Amino acid sequence: MVLPADIESSASASPRPALGRRRVLTAAAWSAPVVAIAGAAPSTAASVPAREISIAMGAFAQVVDTQRDNPDATILGVTSYGSGTVDPTGTLSSSTGFSAKGSGTFTPGGSVPPGPDGGTNGGVGFFFSAPRFTDTGEFVPGTSTLEAGAVVSMVVRAAFAPGEAYEPLLWRDGASTLISAQPSGGTALREGLNGVPFTAMRANSALTDDSWTGTVLVTTTGAVTVTGPESPYVQLLASHVPVYWQEHGPTSVTVTLSVQSGTVTTDAVPYAPTTHSLAGLRAEATL
Repeated sequence: MVLPADIESSASASPRPALGRRRVLTAAAWSAPVVAIAGAAPSTAASVPAREISIAMGAFAQVVDTQRDNPDATILGVTSYGSGTVDPTGTLSSSTGFSAKGSGTFTPGGSVPPGPDGGTNGGVGFFFSAPRFTDTGEFVPGTSTLEAGAVVSMVVRAAFAPGEAYEPLLWRDGASTLISAQPSGGTALREGLNGVPFTAMRANSALTDDSWTGTVLVTTTGAVTVTGPESPYVQLLASHVPVYWQEHGPTSVTVTLSVQSGTVTTDAVPYAPTTHSLAGLRAEATL
């Protein structure tokens, strides 16, 4: 009888047949491509050019007079909802009807809803964009996020004839307003009309014989993310807290928007994350 151990032992003891020339060549042919592919990987990775990722950003300001030829029934000052056809700087010079003076860089695609004649640049605020290549401006799949806690100031100054200065409508130091993020609607390139939720506090008013000054202090209350390229911009409209007079009491009104702090971080794989400070963005307009 042959025991299992004897079978195993006899199998292991049997000599292996020698490899023929044909089998050696066949084995070499199958293994060679594996080596070639493994060696090609570093070369492919090295051929991808380095690209710098950035964002677009800007600040804008506008003062409006909705009834230039009606000194007793108008809106003179700062609002997101003045309407009229303006040029790219948010300006329309007119001695009748709607008039406006703007400056800075408005959100591409329009910062406010179109007026009756199609004007779309207005209000007071800032914007930033989804990630894009620095060299071409082409948007990159990915996101740009502004964290909560960014701080913005909107200072309004009005000049008057001596002895005639007074505060704007409904102004009260210490009054606070919560502004929510809003959908954009229409065909604008921005994600929201006011895409950034914030609180606004009225403060630091100063009334003299011939002037008034007040500040709207804005603090963002939630993180905001924008994704390109369909709606690659998001904006904050500080002018959603309007500051205005209902008659031609002031001889001129000036608004200054300043971003005090705020950081945007991009995430666009496979590119490294980047950070961008909004601090220092500023725009000023006088009408």
